[in-house]
Amino acid sequence: MWRHIQLEIAKYGRKLTEKGFVCGHGGNISVKVNENIYITRRGASLEDISIRDIVQIPLKHESEADKHASSEAPVHREIYIKTDYKAIIHAHPPYTIAVSYFFNEIEPLEIEAAIKMGSIKVIEGKSGTRELGTKIVDNLGPCNAVIVRGHGVFATGSNLEEAYRATCNVEKNCRQKYLTELLKYTGLKFIKPMEI
Repeated sequence: MWRHIQLEIAKYGRKLTEKGFVCGHGGNISVKVNENIYITRRGASLEDISIRDIVQIPLKHESEADKHASSEAPVHREIYIKTDYKAIIHAHPPYTIAVSYFFNEIEPLEIEAAIKMGSIKVIEGKSGTRELGTKIVDNLGPCNAVIVRGHGVFATGSNLEEAYRATCNVEKNCRQKYLTELLKYTGLKFIKPMEI
C-alpha cells in the first residue's frame, strides 16, 4: 500500500507541475487511509516526489512526525476529521490566485459548470491552521474546492483524481472569469447566454 500511495502522490505532483499549478516547493498533497494521513514533506518539490518526501501522521492528533510534514498538515487534518473526503490537493494556480484578490466567490460562466459546481467560495485565513481547515469545510460546495485569498486552492475528493479534477475546474473557471473581466474594458457588450 505504501508504494501505491507514493506513486499516486508522485503522479499528481507531476501533473500539477506540468499544468503550472505549482512550482518549486509550493503546494502539498495528502491522502487519508484509515486513521492515518500520508502527506508531502515540508519543503518537498511536487514535481519530483520520492518515498522520503511522504510523511505518515495520525489523523486525530499531532505527533512527532508533524514537524516533518507540510506546514499545511493542520489544515488537511481538520478537513479529514470533519468530512468523509480521502484526498486533498493544495495548489497555487496563477489565475486562481489573481482573481482571489478581487472577488469573494467565482460564479462559473459555462452553463453546465454553473449547474454542477455552483459558486466557488473565496475565503481568508491564516495558512497552516486548524481554523483555516474549519473555514474550508464550512465553504465547500458541490465544486469540492475553496480558494484562499492570495494563497491558492484547497481541493478535495474521494481520491486524488477527484481532487485533481476539482483543482483543474477551479483554475479553468478563474481563467474564464479573468478573461471575461478583461474583455469588459474593451467596450464589448457582455451577452449572457439563454438557459439550455
